[in-house]
Amino acid sequence: SVCLTVCLSVCLSVCLSVCPSVCLSVCLTVCLSVCLSVCLSVCLPVCLSVCLSVCLSVCLSDCLSVRLSVCLSVCLSVCLSVCLSVCLCVCLSACLSVCLSVCLPVCLPVCLSVCLSVCLSACLSVCLSVCLSV
Repeated sequence: SVCLTVCLSVCLSVCLSVCPSVCLSVCLTVCLSVCLSVCLSVCLPVCLSVCLSVCLSVCLSDCLSVRLSVCLSVCLSVCLSVCLSVCLCVCLSACLSVCLSVCLPVCLPVCLSVCLSVCLSACLSVCLSVCLSV
C-alpha cells in the first residue's frame, strides 16, 4: 500500500510535468494506465515478499514443538494463501481507485451514467487481469 502510494504519486507527478496543456485529459489517461501497470508490477512482488517473510518468521517461531518439515509446509501454505489474498486486495483497491479517477474526467463531457458503467466494467476486467497476472 505504501509502495503503491509512493510509486503512483511519483509517476503521476512525472505525468503532469510531461503532459502538455493541449490534450491533457488524453495524455493523463494514457500516462495513468502506464503508471498503474508499472507500479503494480513493482509493488505486488514487494508486498508478497514482505508479507511472506513476516508471516513465515511468526509462523516458524511456533514450530518448536512440532516436526520442522511438517510445520514448514503448513506455514508455507497458510502464509501463501494469506499473503496472496492481502496483496491482491491491496492491488485491486489501488488499481480500481486509479482507474475510476481516470474514468471521471473522461466521462464528464459524455453521457455520465452510461460512460461510468462501461468504464467501471472495463476497470474491473483490467484490474483483475493486471492483479492476477503480476
